[in-house]
Amino acid sequence: MKSHFFVGALCLLLQPAQVECQAFGLPGCPCVEVNFLSSTYWSNFGVLQVPTSKGLLVYNHSETFGSYCAAWDAKLAGLSGLCSSAGECQQSYCYVDPSNCSTASYPTSYFPQLGLQYSYLTCGDSASQEDFVTQIRTQLTGQTFRFAYPASSRPWHYEQDDGWTGSVASFFQELSVEAGFQTVQATVSEASLSLFASPWDACVHDVQMQLIDFCISVVMETDTRRQMATFTSPILAGNMKLMVRKEVADNRWDPALGYESVWFSFLKPFSPILWLLVASLVFTAGIFFYWVEEEDGTCSCCSSSMLHPRKALAGLKKICEGLQYGTLAFFAGGDLGGAKIDDTRTRAGSAIRVGFAVFTMVMVATYTANLAQLLVVSAQQTTGITGVKDCDPPSDICQKVCIIQQQLNLVRNQHPTMDVVTFPNSGDLFGGLANGDCQAAVVPEHDVRARSDFQEAMCANGFHLVGDPIFTVYVGFAVRADLVNALSFYTLQLVYQGKFAAAYELFRYKKIDTCLEEVAEVEEGQLTALDMGGVCILFTVFLLIAVGLRLAKRGVHRVRGGSSMRAESEIEEVQNDSNDSKDLEPNVQNDEEVPSKGPSQPEAVEKVEKRDKPVPVQLPI
Repeated sequence: MKSHFFVGALCLLLQPAQVECQAFGLPGCPCVEVNFLSSTYWSNFGVLQVPTSKGLLVYNHSETFGSYCAAWDAKLAGLSGLCSSAGECQQSYCYVDPSNCSTASYPTSYFPQLGLQYSYLTCGDSASQEDFVTQIRTQLTGQTFRFAYPASSRPWHYEQDDGWTGSVASFFQELSVEAGFQTVQATVSEASLSLFASPWDACVHDVQMQLIDFCISVVMETDTRRQMATFTSPILAGNMKLMVRKEVADNRWDPALGYESVWFSFLKPFSPILWLLVASLVFTAGIFFYWVEEEDGTCSCCSSSMLHPRKALAGLKKICEGLQYGTLAFFAGGDLGGAKIDDTRTRAGSAIRVGFAVFTMVMVATYTANLAQLLVVSAQQTTGITGVKDCDPPSDICQKVCIIQQQLNLVRNQHPTMDVVTFPNSGDLFGGLANGDCQAAVVPEHDVRARSDFQEAMCANGFHLVGDPIFTVYVGFAVRADLVNALSFYTLQLVYQGKFAAAYELFRYKKIDTCLEEVAEVEEGQLTALDMGGVCILFTVFLLIAVGLRLAKRGVHRVRGGSSMRAESEIEEVQNDSNDSKDLEPNVQNDEEVPSKGPSQPEAVEKVEKRDKPVPVQLPI
């Protein structure tokens, strides 16, 4: 195939300098290159078969058909002789992406299965565009057409006050007024309903059977439906996304969360740096208070006598006392004196107490004001299925995926290994997901954002959309092939003016905007025992420490008491043994008690006292 650069250069050489050469379309609506190789239009002989209104024709050239601005109809073998006028086959156009085109584009009748659209204006062929517009403007005006809604479907189209209303119904009414045609409403035939499980498929089939002219709804274009009828320019491009049940793992006790975990939830009104600052000021205030309140007005704990180990230990003890009472003062409203000092003895001490009282009042009030708002820890993370990669191929968390039967080919083309469960319509699909027939479902996002039954099921079961769009489907109206260009012209006009977007926003159900947020607000506004778990455990630890200290102290007293009792017992035994030995001494002379030669005990004591008593000195007169 020739490169786009070569074609563009050739165009610039052949065109006058003042004429803009639009080989690849306008910047707001560029031409696209279509892959025909994987389509049914590519024959085994390597040629493209083009089904036109004049018959099946063959395109056998090196350039991809419709990939840049050119008179492609003139390159179809056998079509030039069938053109009604000399200029009919010389109209320049190319295929464009309707979601990326700011000018008018129209669905191609050559390749209806591919959902392509072409544009004259992006190629600068205003004459062809004007002729085309004139033709389609007069095609619908003053005519009467039959249409049908597949079924009542809020908010798209539903009966109310003996009439039909909804976003699609309202948009179609504006469309008929803009194009100037009349409508006659019909119902989907019983014959078509008996052939298809989906009333939307049956409605499109009625268009194919020419029982109706328009099937009006949010009809998603599928391969099956394109084979039955042509579709207008899309009224919206719908993203198909994965819906799963929301699974929430409460990891608030995970220490890895650090300051955001339950363990530190009661500290959250202040940042860690602020807590450090407060602690530093509290300790500093305690030390300064002890310093200014000493009797001699000097810091004895910092004097040279601190070099002595015993003095250093006493000074360290005084510092620790200052830290202890300073810390207690923060929670006591500035009472630095505590139980040891009834009142300050210096003006400096009074100044510290007043300043600290104000500081404590402000800090405690600030902490309390922010406590209720920040105490509830919301450290929760969503787990489970996060995207289509978790389901293709099947995994432990996603074995099966629910899809609509009409989208089976689309899913198979992009995800051939995915294990799917098909349902005839979206209502049954939601039921399958809720019943556990599958772990995920492919659903249209535009339906999720608009339909009440979808949102009720989502909010009741905790469903939500995850991951990027799996694929995009175009939503439009199925119409007769000879009317598709005319109806697409007016459809695009109203879509570009924002008419359908306004109708969509007006009629769509909006519970999805609030149901999940309401649950979050209730959780954030209620203080539970779990949220207070950290401070409760901390208080329990302090209680256990106090009990342990008390038991340890009692053990020490018991050991000391036992040692004292044993010592007293031993002394008493020694005294008793001494007395017994004295009583048992024999009288060697006459077996009678021999009195001691020395003085008696009172006499001995008296002599000792006299010996120890100082003798007064007689001074001469």
